[in-house]
Parts: sequence; C-alpha cells; structure tokens
Amino acid sequence: MRFLTGAACAVLSACVASGALAQSPAPMAPASTLHIAEGTQFSIKFAQEVSSASAVVGDEFAIETVDSVTMADGRVLPAGLIGVGEVTAAHKRGMMGKAGELSVRLDYLKVGAQHVHIRGARGGSGKDSTGTTVALVVLFGPLGLLKHGHEMTIERGQRVVAYADQDIDVVLPETDADAGVGARE
Repeated sequence: MRFLTGAACAVLSACVASGALAQSPAPMAPASTLHIAEGTQFSIKFAQEVSSASAVVGDEFAIETVDSVTMADGRVLPAGLIGVGEVTAAHKRGMMGKAGELSVRLDYLKVGAQHVHIRGARGGSGKDSTGTTVALVVLFGPLGLLKHGHEMTIERGQRVVAYADQDIDVVLPETDADAGVGARE
C-alpha cells in the first residue's frame, strides 16, 4: 500500500514539475458586441470563378468583403470577411447559338462564429449567337445549327453590392489580432 502511495506521489510531483498540471486555462478576453443593422451595405467580390459551363444548382462558392464598413456607432467591421454564395440557376450553352445562363445568390458573411445573412444576387447570360447561327444555316445548311453560344462566367474578383438581411448583434472577441474589429478608427 505504501508503495502505491509513494508511486502516486512521484507521478504527481513529476506532473507538477513538468507543467502538465499547471495553472487553469488563461481567462478568455472580454467580448464586445457589434450591432449590424438591416440594410448595411457590403462591397463583395467573388473569391473564385463561377461559370455556367460547370456550375450546378446548389453549388456553393466563396465571397469576400472588399472594404471595411463603419457602423452607426463609429466602430469598424474590417475588410476581408469571408462568406458563401450559392448557384440558383445554371444552364450550359447550347447548339443553335443558345447562350449559357447563370444566376447566383449571396448567402452570408462569417463574423466571428456567427453568420450575417446578406441579400445580393448576380446573373445573366453569355453572348447569344443566334444571329450568327441563322447566317451559318443560310450559307452552310444544317451544319450551321452546330454553332454554340457562349458560357456565362462570373470572374474571380468581380464585385457586387450586398446588404445585411436583418438586424444582428455579433460577438467579437477583443484580442490583439482583432485590433480593427470593433475598434474605432
């Protein structure tokens, strides 16, 4: 019995000496809350290319804020927040000059551990080649029907404006790394 007690004491002493049973975790930095009002405007850029050639409905893509946003109370939400958008419609280009079509919706930005839902969209069609197809059919007969339209592509870096979809209070941890988040400029 004494051997076990002595062994347990030796293990306990070694743990304390090595720091394995050191102090309790450091206290978390106090958090601050930042209010983002509905309608707050964000300048967004596409962080990756999205094309009607490869996109399917439901595909997600990355977005990022371009500029910092100053809130009504003077505090600043920094540029570079990442977020997600989603493809809502996608049709590849087709024969007879039919252009590709693409529509996307911007869903949310991530601020700390929270999602700030945003509203914004982008869509359109590639260049239609129907007129060219008609001319080719007149000149070359049915072979002219093989002419395809162009894909709709949203290039990486293209910008669009989005708006906060609802009022939300986001919790921002106060750390040295977050110097611009929630701080007054």
